[in-house]
Amino acid sequence: MSVRDEAVGGARVSASVTAGGLLWISRTLSGLLVIYPLLLAVEASGMVSGPDGDAVLFRPGSLLLLELVRVASTELGAAFKVLLLLGGLAMLAQLVVLAASASAVPSAFFLGSWR
Repeated sequence: MSVRDEAVGGARVSASVTAGGLLWISRTLSGLLVIYPLLLAVEASGMVSGPDGDAVLFRPGSLLLLELVRVASTELGAAFKVLLLLGGLAMLAQLVVLAASASAVPSAFFLGSWR
């Protein structure tokens, strides 16, 4: 194996690490963007404005989470519609990121034949 082969092999690993990092960051940011309307709807209900925040919704035996769904069903329904729209757009954006990362890493990496 020559020095040039080692440099090419190092570039493959570096490109795969970069591609993986780009995918991880884009998925994290798109997940936060998609869930944000639902968080705003729960906050707008007023049930989480106390000193404990949203902890009251998840206490053992508490029915406040069900009460939130009953009381704020209109706001939650609208938030879910926006959530689905943003989720679809995020999936399309992930295809772009995946295509960019696939072009950055040689096809031998995806086939498992690199060393």
